Amino acid sequence: MSADWLCCPVCRGELSAGAAERRCAGCGRVFPVLLGIPDLRVPVAAWIDFDEDRSFATALAADPAARTFEGMVSRVWESRRSIPASVVRRRLQEIANMHHRSAAELSAGGWIGSRLDAGTPDSRCLEVGCGTGGFVAAAASRFSFAAGIDVSMTWLLVTRRRLEEAGATASLACACAERLPVPDGHFDAVVAQDVLEHVADRQAVLAEMDRVTRPGGAVFTTTPNRFSLSAEPHVGVWGVGFVPRRWMKRYVRWRRGMDYPHTYLLSLFGVRRALSRLRRRGWSVRAPALDPGEIEAFGPAKRRVARFYNRALRIPGLRAALLPIAPFFQVVVRKPSRQR
Repeated sequence: MSADWLCCPVCRGELSAGAAERRCAGCGRVFPVLLGIPDLRVPVAAWIDFDEDRSFATALAADPAARTFEGMVSRVWESRRSIPASVVRRRLQEIANMHHRSAAELSAGGWIGSRLDAGTPDSRCLEVGCGTGGFVAAAASRFSFAAGIDVSMTWLLVTRRRLEEAGATASLACACAERLPVPDGHFDAVVAQDVLEHVADRQAVLAEMDRVTRPGGAVFTTTPNRFSLSAEPHVGVWGVGFVPRRWMKRYVRWRRGMDYPHTYLLSLFGVRRALSRLRRRGWSVRAPALDPGEIEAFGPAKRRVARFYNRALRIPGLRAALLPIAPFFQVVVRKPSRQR
């Protein structure tokens, strides 16, 4: 695995390539390496406690029942006792399908692949918030170099196991999206799917992804719509986005009996406002079609509505009208090329 893609998340100085720690040549900070993965996290308002995450990751690595990718994922979800079984089953199915879906997104006709420069030598892709590794595993066969960053060491172990079982190669690091340990302009494509709604400083994350993208490259990100007419995807509860933010947690607790922490849904206006602050002209927001495979699992009435929605997206006027209430947003930010 290449180490030259990493730098100090604080001063961006060069890091040593030690097996037990990474030391910054610039500011002298020392970062541990846990279970073979550099831990380059810095203090931010994160959705997890870093110490608890390290402890759980260490236990997971030694758990005999977590020797496979499927076993690891099951162990992680079993530890989250407040999540209903129906939500867990849905999430496990989504995780199982993620590699196939990601490969389609990266294909020539996919929403990411169609916007990549074809035939670019030494192309590099970074996934921010790689989670269970479905996308970074698919990216490993599409790019010359693929890397994944996540704030959770636990999920990085899951990603590594997925890569091993898929026979794919990608570099991994534990870090915060607000302070990416990556040199300026290092990647051709930076991808962050379902990340913006889980970070405290969305503007900092967008700025960091833009910073590590090369001139002429692109940032690809997705996030659920606050004012979607469908159910909130994390908890499967309808109407969460229409409730005042201070009441959302209580609403989800009342409807589903589960916690709803560290989730800040963005509306179309919120997404566009954040993108405008990047001072980049080349950005777009679109509503993706619903996955046909997922539609088949819906009930009869919902299936008819979903199919109508997909047909309506093909009509320009209706597509624009549906954007404010779409379930998800797909965002592309094209970084301008350097001027001669």
